[in-house]
Amino acid sequence: MPTRQYVLRPEIPGEYRTMSDIVEKDVLGKLLLDIHSDACDVIDPGWFGNYHHLMIFKAIHYQRGFERPGDILSIIGVLEEKHLLDDIGGLSAIAEMATEVSTISVEHLAPMMEQLALMRYYTARHLVRGKKRQLVRLADAVENNWLHGKAWRAFDSHFDTATGSRKNIWQFEPDWEDWACYIYLEPRSRQKKERPGE
Repeated sequence: MPTRQYVLRPEIPGEYRTMSDIVEKDVLGKLLLDIHSDACDVIDPGWFGNYHHLMIFKAIHYQRGFERPGDILSIIGVLEEKHLLDDIGGLSAIAEMATEVSTISVEHLAPMMEQLALMRYYTARHLVRGKKRQLVRLADAVENNWLHGKAWRAFDSHFDTATGSRKNIWQFEPDWEDWACYIYLEPRSRQKKERPGE
């Protein structure tokens, strides 16, 4: 039976993983306090290395994009509605981000996020040369730790540049914005067939 595997993101050194986590939390803390700030636009969702952080950013982007009331309580409401609040650590996780906020602006934190994301990618760039790509949700790539390229806003009907065709890759929930990205496929392999008596 053919199996399909994807190239995983390599582990970057521990101090950089810690730095990435801190920078992402600082960015989210700033945005939670000012959801309608233009600073949200300088953050590429593809830079997030932590799935839970990406989901919080997605909730912020959702509130901001549709010009709904922008405050911490509204973000908590979105995460609860999407059954994500418990997964990210509950109210305490959101409160911690909003209270332990860095004095550094989002505009200055953004380049740090970008460089850490590039570090994750370039550490494994040699692993993806010549590999086929597959279009997926960014959230799926981050949650499963798949190495991925840049992210962009996705639509139900999307032109896949890897195959040159337009196809429906998923069904969106109403008004719940999502992003897409490419991941890289390992060559197909076949599982060893079990012989009688083995």
